[in-house]
Amino acid sequence: MTGPIADKPPRWTVFDTPILHSALRWISLAGLRLAGWHSRIDLPSDPKYVLIVAPHTSYWDLPILLATALELQVRGHWLGKHTLFRGPFRPLFRWLGGIPVDPAERGRGQVAAVVPLVLWSINYGTKTVATGDCFVPSGDMNADFKRIRSFCANVRGRHPHRFSLPQPESDAD
Repeated sequence: MTGPIADKPPRWTVFDTPILHSALRWISLAGLRLAGWHSRIDLPSDPKYVLIVAPHTSYWDLPILLATALELQVRGHWLGKHTLFRGPFRPLFRWLGGIPVDPAERGRGQVAAVVPLVLWSINYGTKTVATGDCFVPSGDMNADFKRIRSFCANVRGRHPHRFSLPQPESDAD
């Protein structure tokens, strides 16, 4: 492994499988509605962007997000801890658009390109997946995390006690 991302994005994912994609889209739509979930999504016009999903507090977040992406016909990839991709689950998670990342690798918080960040929330209190701010990182990580914290302030994760963001660095200089 030579960097924060262990693998390149998969070439063929659930979002590229023609007949199965359509069937899964309708199953996702029905499943979300039957479970009481709805979405308030406003996607950016930019062809490329990074979704920041917060608060991420449960393994249930992934199926809800994938179902929402299928419902909205958003083709995307997601980053997951490299240990999730071990053994027989690797091909499945890769097909679902996953890219394994080792969080111990250097550079994990660095932005390699200037692309907009789009904030998505998974609110278990209201059973809503919603978009928030869309912004280009400022280069000031403290300011960017403050923006994300503000967005998450009124959003309840499945396990709220599990949510945390890096604390701002103090200005000791």
